[in-house]
Amino acid sequence: MTKSSFYQEVEQKNRLQHLLENAVVHVKKEIKEHNKSPSASLVLETGTVSYEVVSEDEQMIILKIKCQTLQGRALTETAYIQKKDQHIVKWTD
Repeated sequence: MTKSSFYQEVEQKNRLQHLLENAVVHVKKEIKEHNKSPSASLVLETGTVSYEVVSEDEQMIILKIKCQTLQGRALTETAYIQKKDQHIVKWTD
């Protein structure tokens, strides 16, 4: 791996992390406002994010979050979010 490709890889990983963080902020806001939809997509300047409510009960919402950079690098994570305080209690991939 060259130095250049290493830095490109790190940059792509950082962009995916940024997209994931934006998705979480958006979802937490919707939960707080009791205005969430079962699925949604966001288009940001560094890529796209979509999420889907996989499961929901009185205490917890389970979301599948998919992120993709403009260069096509993708990441899918599942977040377990407590409804009462929007705290993420668990991540899985």
